[in-house]
Amino acid sequence: MMTISIADIPLLATDAASCRPVEGDLAELAHPLLKLLSDYNRLKIFALLAQGERCVCDIEQEVNLAQNLVSHHLRVLREAKLIQSRRDSRWVYYSVNTAELATVYPALCALFNPACISQSKAAC
Repeated sequence: MMTISIADIPLLATDAASCRPVEGDLAELAHPLLKLLSDYNRLKIFALLAQGERCVCDIEQEVNLAQNLVSHHLRVLREAKLIQSRRDSRWVYYSVNTAELATVYPALCALFNPACISQSKAAC
């Protein structure tokens, strides 16, 4: 498994203007997405689909997993509504569900944008 440093992860947003108030508990909003994508193979599949629609055979080749494992991860992502599928004849194509992703994006920005991190000191 490759080692990733925090510097390798692209930031969602880096300006203070993107620090909009988020209704609700940030952790509660972001937790389901982060939990789902904490599995390395699921994250690889999601990242691949973020580059565009793919069929299962393309996903298998790209992530180097057996068809049954790819199908399992796709089912988990689909049940969480992070991806969607469409059937065309005998082929099923998968893509990122951008509408669902838009619901958690503000919470992710608020949690991971350095400009949004408070620099306040503890009072005690």
